[in-house]
Amino acid sequence: MITMARNVCYVEIDNATGFVTGRFSVPAGMVPEAPADGRTVVIPADRKIPAGPAKLDRRKLRQPVNRVASISSVETSWRTAELTASQLLEGQRAAVIEKLDRDFAQRASSNTGPLAGIHAEKRRQAEAGGGPLVDGEVDRQAILEKAARQDEALATIERERRAIKAAIRAATTKEEIDRARSRLSGDHKDSFL
Repeated sequence: MITMARNVCYVEIDNATGFVTGRFSVPAGMVPEAPADGRTVVIPADRKIPAGPAKLDRRKLRQPVNRVASISSVETSWRTAELTASQLLEGQRAAVIEKLDRDFAQRASSNTGPLAGIHAEKRRQAEAGGGPLVDGEVDRQAILEKAARQDEALATIERERRAIKAAIRAATTKEEIDRARSRLSGDHKDSFL
């Protein structure tokens, strides 16, 4: 008889605020051993995760991945539903900016390619006048030209990121945040959150 592994339910919280930022149900082998920086994973044994906004007591969570009997044992005495509209907007803004930064980091990384370390060393050697990775003056000039093109491509990506981030920070409504985010390479989703 084959038994199917049950999914593990867990929540991810923001270490700075204690607010639940994500709810997940994944196969046991896919639970992160180390959450993203600034996050904590909480796995309730009763498999019940809170619906709607919630805040967990960070004083009761000591590890990057915490296993607890139930979320209610680490939930604060108040719910995030009591937050003001401006606090909720700030939370939305922070989530969108974090996603934006991750997206742009991925774009920048894809621009440099999988051999970024080797290309950086070739560039360093070419700028110094040559080295074992530089095959003569023609190769040195080609390396420097490619590096200049790559720098311009990265600068374009960074200018776009900064412009979108500034628009998100200046936004005063969720709709304005969504409009600013939609500027990302033609991404016109209805809503991010």
